[in-house]
Amino acid sequence: MRNNAPHIEGSKPQLLGKKITKAREAKNLSIYALAKLSDIHRSTITDLEGGSIRNPSPEILVKLAAQLDLTLADLYSLAGYAVPDELPDFDGYMAAKFRGLPNDAIEEISGHLNYLAAKHGLDPTGPAPGEDEQ
Repeated sequence: MRNNAPHIEGSKPQLLGKKITKAREAKNLSIYALAKLSDIHRSTITDLEGGSIRNPSPEILVKLAAQLDLTLADLYSLAGYAVPDELPDFDGYMAAKFRGLPNDAIEEISGHLNYLAAKHGLDPTGPAPGEDEQ
């Protein structure tokens, strides 16, 4: 996971490290406190903040985003991972946002959303691209 090649100031690992450091400091967390909260070893956080990890695992980024109130899209893009342009459908969003929610509950919520959309004449898929821009 670590790459000891020299880094250029402003490279993505450096920018990722600065973003994590800034968010951690804004929450008044030490590296040790963030390590305990996120269940990530403190040396990994130190290396990330220093920009010496070129390819952090997505799982580590998920844990950091959750503890530091950062968007996963921001961390993924700085780590060089593909970030989709579009949002997932409602079921996919619910499954990702509420990981412990059973499938039948997601289907029930989705069904209720479709019922309300039909009742109020709305399209639950949202506007077409460019439809809501002025």
